[in-house]
Amino acid sequence: MLSWEGIDEQTLEKINSILAELEFPQKIFPNSYILQLAEMGVRNPVCSLIRSKAGISLYRVESEGKKFVLKVFDNQEDIREINNYRMLDELGIRTLQLFKYTA
Repeated sequence: MLSWEGIDEQTLEKINSILAELEFPQKIFPNSYILQLAEMGVRNPVCSLIRSKAGISLYRVESEGKKFVLKVFDNQEDIREINNYRMLDELGIRTLQLFKYTA
């Protein structure tokens, strides 16, 4: 919808608030974690917030009978945590399994 003439992010937020009042699904923004999950191959993700603190949010994600934990970083600098997991994995140190990640 953002590519439509006259629709910007503020307009889309207004549309979403009206959709929520009417109990219809809201439209997602291109940077939405749900859209990113779908692009990674997670089909029909159902997400529920576990907690949000200091710019990091944890979500419970269920898809096709599988359960995941999604960690969303609001600050780009926090990507170092993912890099640390990758480094530990390369060294053979067991950590939480990374399913996929995006920039």
